Amino acid sequence: MAKNGQRNRRGASAKHTVLWPVVSTAETPPDLTETQFMALEMAGKISLAPEPRRNLNNIAASWISHDRMLLSPRPFEFRLRLRSIRTSLERAHARADLNRVGATTFERHLYHWLLGLPGGIDGLSQLATLDGIIEFLHGAERSLPLDSGSARPMDDHRFIQYLADQFEACGGKARAYVSSHSGEGYAKTPFRQFVHRFYAFLSLKSRRTNRGLDEAIRQVSMDRRRRPSV
Repeated sequence: MAKNGQRNRRGASAKHTVLWPVVSTAETPPDLTETQFMALEMAGKISLAPEPRRNLNNIAASWISHDRMLLSPRPFEFRLRLRSIRTSLERAHARADLNRVGATTFERHLYHWLLGLPGGIDGLSQLATLDGIIEFLHGAERSLPLDSGSARPMDDHRFIQYLADQFEACGGKARAYVSSHSGEGYAKTPFRQFVHRFYAFLSLKSRRTNRGLDEAIRQVSMDRRRRPSV
């Protein structure tokens, strides 16, 4: 039980390393083709009506969107970039503060000459705001969550649950279990075949191994069997 609690805390911590709103390239994934739908029907031994097909397209799009989120910049990358900007401004401010304590006579002379130029007051006032900008960047760095670098949760379990809903709505049974009679270690149930075929159609950068996907499928099947019957 303690191990599960530690795993859940690590997963929650890694999930919080996603900084919202996430900005990514706007690419709408293509819908599944008729050939792909036929392959899914054959793998799952089911028939896909128009509504389940629309739902499967939505699941595919959501899964791909989640995958892009997993690859979004992490807090340590934000921290490094903010620190680079801040240190550059600190160096610039140290050189540009002509009226600071300890300024040389020349610097004060230059400061007053600049004041007399058209726009001089506004220009020097803007330079004076660098202090506030530097402090703002300090605060932004401090607000970033800790990031141990652990992998962000892939959340495949959630998407496989969605697939199970559609599979059963089409008359199938979302069953998956281990089998010593299969070279892969898992029974070739229609649901398992269906999920594997669907997963193969997704353009993902972060992919599970076949065994990892099988374990996620089996867990979903077990969770659904534990549900109280309505």
